Amino acid sequence: MAPSLAVVGLGNIVFGDEGLGVYALKYFEANYSVPPGVTLLDGAVLGFGLMPVLQEYDHTVILSSAFMGDTPGEIVACDAETFMNQGAVRKSANEAELTMMLEICAFSEATGGVTLLTMVPEKIDEVTTGLTPTVTAAIEPLVARLREELARLGAPTSPKAPRVPLEAVIERCANPTQDVFHTSAG
Repeated sequence: MAPSLAVVGLGNIVFGDEGLGVYALKYFEANYSVPPGVTLLDGAVLGFGLMPVLQEYDHTVILSSAFMGDTPGEIVACDAETFMNQGAVRKSANEAELTMMLEICAFSEATGGVTLLTMVPEKIDEVTTGLTPTVTAAIEPLVARLREELARLGAPTSPKAPRVPLEAVIERCANPTQDVFHTSAG
């Protein structure tokens, strides 16, 4: 039986680049098909609410902003232990909550594997939707890295057609319509 996998996009989209994990997930979801057993989750600002996901799935890939590199747009891939040991200073609420949640989960043997695909944000200090040009240009490489990780985990992806541009995904996230909040009852 194939392992169960979750891909979670984290971040607050009203703080610009801090929401890059959510935007990357939505862009990936719009443009690629995943095999059965892979669940895509908009984690937004779940923080500790992410704990059940890490315990339910065999492996979780987290897309998020983090100041793990030196340059905005830089992508860093690591495991949970490396992320937790990056130093005492966390530069965003998202990064601090994620670190605390991973530290707590480290005590549980029921937690599955974790891969973090992070990107250094450029601007997270004002209320704004969308991404800076630097981070926008790095979303496609982040999604390519996600596809590589899923293939490594035994879950290859395939492109959908027609291609949905990142700008359309950002617009949809920044200006959701009522249908985003409704699910069918059947």
